Amino acid sequence: MNLKDFFLKQLEYNDAMNLTQLGRLKELENPPHECVELLAHIAKAELLWLERLYGTETIKKHFLDKWSLAETEDHLHDSHQGWLSYLNEIDEDGLNKIITYKNLKGDEFRNNLYDIIFHVINHSTHHRAQISKILRQHDIAPPVMDYINYVREVNS
Repeated sequence: MNLKDFFLKQLEYNDAMNLTQLGRLKELENPPHECVELLAHIAKAELLWLERLYGTETIKKHFLDKWSLAETEDHLHDSHQGWLSYLNEIDEDGLNKIITYKNLKGDEFRNNLYDIIFHVINHSTHHRAQISKILRQHDIAPPVMDYINYVREVNS
């Protein structure tokens, strides 16, 4: 498997787990607001990074906006489709491209595309784990999101 295919597979996993966590929150009559905010943050961050790659960054103006679960679901879908489109526009060597961008404070940085993609996936995993912890604190069972379980299910 080449690196591009690996990242496409990881983005599929990331999307599936975002939607799994979303599904769990939608099942609840009153999901903890921290969980809703964290899932929205995941969507915002994924979109922000995608826009940085395209050089647009319109989401930055709305980064602190509150999103409902329905809005978050729409944005998660947009993010996933956007990431797949972006990766399908490049070849394997494109993963080595240096991306220059500014963080939310306006500081400029440069990173390889493959490091940015890994960061986006890892960032989402980190916040999904926070959501799971908050659900447990409210005596709500979080969904199973282990990568190996996902791979087993996809490959069966």
